[in-house]
Amino acid sequence: MFPYDSFPYRIRHTLTGRCDIMMEGEVQPSTAAAEDEREPMIERVPLWGSCRLIYTICATVSLFNCFLLRFSLSFALVCMVKFQPQNLTNTSSDPDTLCPTMPPSKDIYMGDMEWSKSLQEWILSGFFYGFLVSLIAGGWVSDRFGGKLLFVLGSLTQSLLALAIPAAARYNPVSLFVLRILQGLVCGLYLPSHFQLFSKWSHPSERTRLMSFAYMGFPLALVIIYPLSSFLCQYGIDGGWPSIFYVTGFFGTACSLFFCSLVYDSPDKHPRISNLERSYISGNSLKVNKPLKPPLKSIFLSAPINANHVAHFCYSWGYITMATNLPLIMKEVLHFDVRQNGIFSSLPYIGSFLMRLIIAVGFAPLHKLTKLGLTNFRKINHTFGAVLAGVSILFLTMLTCQQQYLAVSLITLSLVVADIAFTSGYACSFLELAPPYVGFLTGINNVFGSLAGVLSPTLVGFVTPNGTHEEWNIVLFVTAGFYFLGAVVYLIFGSSELQSWAVDEEKIPLLGDQEDMEDVRHKALLQ
Repeated sequence: MFPYDSFPYRIRHTLTGRCDIMMEGEVQPSTAAAEDEREPMIERVPLWGSCRLIYTICATVSLFNCFLLRFSLSFALVCMVKFQPQNLTNTSSDPDTLCPTMPPSKDIYMGDMEWSKSLQEWILSGFFYGFLVSLIAGGWVSDRFGGKLLFVLGSLTQSLLALAIPAAARYNPVSLFVLRILQGLVCGLYLPSHFQLFSKWSHPSERTRLMSFAYMGFPLALVIIYPLSSFLCQYGIDGGWPSIFYVTGFFGTACSLFFCSLVYDSPDKHPRISNLERSYISGNSLKVNKPLKPPLKSIFLSAPINANHVAHFCYSWGYITMATNLPLIMKEVLHFDVRQNGIFSSLPYIGSFLMRLIIAVGFAPLHKLTKLGLTNFRKINHTFGAVLAGVSILFLTMLTCQQQYLAVSLITLSLVVADIAFTSGYACSFLELAPPYVGFLTGINNVFGSLAGVLSPTLVGFVTPNGTHEEWNIVLFVTAGFYFLGAVVYLIFGSSELQSWAVDEEKIPLLGDQEDMEDVRHKALLQ
């Protein structure tokens, strides 16, 4: 869920529901004119062993590391915070069984910090405060100072900040909160550099495929970080939990040093690229032109645009609530020990990763098979995913602490079907509603998503001071309610139709023309 402000090109929607990439300000010529004016084809350079593949791998590792650092604290808190003595005697009022609020393996969880639940959630929200502030500036900074500088320094700075987290946590929770804000600021500033560099390091026929591969770093990080954190909590140095930040911080630092000699601003600046590959990429590079001025009044009064914002806020609430608190739920509600916590916390994201792959491959064929209009097809997908996610969460509130594995199954189901609502629902709508302003609109949309990241931990800390089943049920009810709200709003007001205020006959090519581009997947699917 990242801004596209740094994209020096526009993505246009075709009548078939696909997203094609067009240079900013380019006017689509007629077919006959295009035949006459087309330059001689440059020989295709194999991807394997190429410099553009090396950049793609570096981008994948960078995005993977970004999410490792972003969510490493979520699991670390279950190991670093000492249980309050009064919590050890609390029980739930479940009619079937008395469930202690602390797991039997409480000694394994015993940590150094005596922090309240509200303080823990406040610290977790710190990243999103920083990320929210830097969202708008990220694309501008990337365009202003170049991709490589931010790519390398951003990754390095985040990693060094991670190495400082154990010392900051032991000194003062406010220090840790400030570090998390700084990590969020850096993340929001350097993520757009990945997109800018892709515009210079990929052939149009490969761009979306390579970007989609790089975006796999996000869900893979969530699959890895929880089991890794579980292992380090039990067997790591310096008390266990600090090892989480040492390992992820040193990994990111080492990768950043490699990026210095592997990542370059453009093919023209790469010292080892072959002349053939340089010509292949540069001959199809995208040129940066002055962006169009967005019609603010039309945008802010647009029902489909606002429906997309609401849907994204609701999806982000569910995603962030689970991603930041799932280890705590596994600990306080389901009473898994550290080892089980790490394994089961990763299962929903394995399912989410596989679902994104399925949708990326199957969206277009299924759409064609149904013969539905794109708006109706997206509404069906979003409604199905969001409603089923909400229902799964509601069923979760009905389970007891003895139904642990069924609870894990429902959590996994909720996150997997929520990805259907996102990836095949509203995620690509801005590309279809207003192609010239997709960067601006996505930046606003990400503000709504980050706002959920600020508010959700605040609510969790307020309503779950003791970590009881009943307290967590309140969080789950709110999460289910947001899923239902998003489903209803998008079902009524959502759309994938090009908006009249987004049409500029001189600058927007005719919809449906696919003369010069291969069919590309919706790059928004793998945000």
